[in-house]
Amino acid sequence: PRPFMRNAVAENTGQWGDALGKALKATDYDTGKALNVMGQIVVGQIQEQITRMDAPENAPLTNLLKTRFPTGDYTTEDFLQAVKDVKAGEGAPSGKPLMWSGRMFQSTTYEVKDGPSAD
Repeated sequence: PRPFMRNAVAENTGQWGDALGKALKATDYDTGKALNVMGQIVVGQIQEQITRMDAPENAPLTNLLKTRFPTGDYTTEDFLQAVKDVKAGEGAPSGKPLMWSGRMFQSTTYEVKDGPSAD
């Protein structure tokens, strides 16, 4: 997994058992609802890690692309031009790792699936 995922698990896994117990009680022991609550909690913890990450720093090429194309939409030609520009010494301010268009942050989600029946 990516470092932000490892960090989220390492920092929060010890709390998940208690959180699940509280979610079960709060949902009158409805496992589907309780697991949805847990999914929301874990998504929030992962998003927090994405926001907090500050290392490793972005490469100079990434910083230049982020400056030129804030939404992440660039063509192959744009990319190749940026490579030439970085080689020629052009730079851009350092950007925050993992934060560009917001797509990864916004698409962090969970899914609760039915498992095999205990019957």
